[in-house]
Amino acid sequence: MPYWERAPDPRLARFVERVAFSVDPACETPEPVRVVPDGRIDLLVSVDERGEGRAELFGLNTPAFFASNERPVANVALGLRPGVALALLGVWADELTDRVLD
Repeated sequence: MPYWERAPDPRLARFVERVAFSVDPACETPEPVRVVPDGRIDLLVSVDERGEGRAELFGLNTPAFFASNERPVANVALGLRPGVALALLGVWADELTDRVLD
């Protein structure tokens, strides 16, 4: 799976630490990807080849886990800066620990 990162646009840099992109191969069901805790809250937006999308908010993860998709998708992930969860989301970061919100 191709994966790359970019610095956020300066207008977002106060809230976003990194912007990551990935694209699953368009052949078959993608292999699960191991996600290792990195101390960040991530907003993930995924779109499949039919144009169907979803957004998920990943709280701080304590264990590693495997993420998978039923079909190939293109992803954009925003890694939020520490301390911005309350300002952006209205909740304390610890309330999101080990949770995934759709």
